[in-house]
Amino acid sequence: DPTSLRVQRRVVSTIACRVLRRLPTKAILTLLKEHLGSLLAILSKEAPAASPGESNKVCVLLVLETVYAVLDYGEHKDALHGIIGKEQLSNRTLTVHLMDFVDKQRHLPALSSASAEPKQAELSLAFHQAVQNLLVTLIRRTQTKDKFYTRYVFQNTVWTKIVDTTTPIELPVHISFKQSNDELAVFRSKYMVSSAATASSSSRSGGAALPDADMGSLSQSLSSLPSLFGYKSSSGPSRAAFIRQSSAGEEEVGMLVLDDDPLSRNACMRPFLAAIQRLGHLLGVAKSSTADLPEWMQPLCDTLSSPDTHLNVRLFIAKLLINHRKAADASNTADLFRPHASHFF
Repeated sequence: DPTSLRVQRRVVSTIACRVLRRLPTKAILTLLKEHLGSLLAILSKEAPAASPGESNKVCVLLVLETVYAVLDYGEHKDALHGIIGKEQLSNRTLTVHLMDFVDKQRHLPALSSASAEPKQAELSLAFHQAVQNLLVTLIRRTQTKDKFYTRYVFQNTVWTKIVDTTTPIELPVHISFKQSNDELAVFRSKYMVSSAATASSSSRSGGAALPDADMGSLSQSLSSLPSLFGYKSSSGPSRAAFIRQSSAGEEEVGMLVLDDDPLSRNACMRPFLAAIQRLGHLLGVAKSSTADLPEWMQPLCDTLSSPDTHLNVRLFIAKLLINHRKAADASNTADLFRPHASHFF
């Protein structure tokens, strides 16, 4: 039953990963020594898509991803590879064996809700996301050259297998013009919004109030905003803000806030962000906005810019860039994409 498989996967992976993150290194290595053989046996078995075998593989992939995320690979590499003999892995190390396995697995066909039951399609999506996440984590924790990131993390990623392209992404928002005069004054002084510009924008949009619900398509809704600006609230997350002219002729500032963020909930978002952050530590940040686009960044730029790329994938990559900027702001580090913005637009 796909429903019970989905519940099983969530329970097993959540408990296992949370326990692993709290264990000392020695305990993790001891557990691996006892169970790694059986875990690899599960991965090596042929399992049809959306089957109990594939659900078990998802659990194993999540556990192995957590192991590599927790362990200091440089310090424990020999112990990690010594857990299982090379002769059992065709004379390869565990890391190389896993990288080869997941690189092959991510090119397996994926089920979609258009060709399969929704629950089967969900399990297929979870499997491909788990495969991608283990590969990204392996690269991030074991490699120091950007060519590996270019090839495995960004260049050969099959985006349509880790982002649901069968269902339109819904971005429900809440809009409120009920802001205090103080907030309006701060907003205007920070962004130097002139009354003339605001009035002009309002007249173009007809000065009509936007609905609080059922906004229609994202592009149509945003194009109808009077004036749209980035705004970081001191009491909340980054938001979009805009100004309109009220019926009484006074300026009002409104806040546009996502009530739900399905793009950031994608299971692959955090591993991708961690990989980009790691690249920042390895390569540093371009010192000039005229610098050439780094090789690892080119696949992202090409995929985002291509009209042949599915809209859901383009939205996911765009959100990845935005989330990286937020993470950089929060950690007081540099935004790697900022010097290369002209290449993306």
